Amino acid sequence: MPDSTKAVLMTKNWYCPNCSTTHQSQGPKVATHACAAFNGLQLPMFLEGSGGYHKPVYREDYIGPDLVADEVRTGHGKIVSAVSQEYPDGSNGLVVIMPCAVINTEAMGR
Repeated sequence: MPDSTKAVLMTKNWYCPNCSTTHQSQGPKVATHACAAFNGLQLPMFLEGSGGYHKPVYREDYIGPDLVADEVRTGHGKIVSAVSQEYPDGSNGLVVIMPCAVINTEAMGR
């Protein structure tokens, strides 16, 4: 007699509309990948058939001495501060990219 107490894990097919990466997984986690179209930023993938896309949000404030990683710069020198996942039904998700601030301890007298 088969064991009917075990949960059945469905295989999920994931894709990236920007760089054509695909992935299969099981379980509740969202698949992510280093997207080549976004200079290697770690972005979530979309479930096959969802019809979603990634929309970059550019940083518009003064940069100053912040350490900005190369992977968050576009080919035009713009800095990506977040990437929104947009879906056809109007829902979305957001990946925020936090900058690294620089503290001048000499100016603070330390």
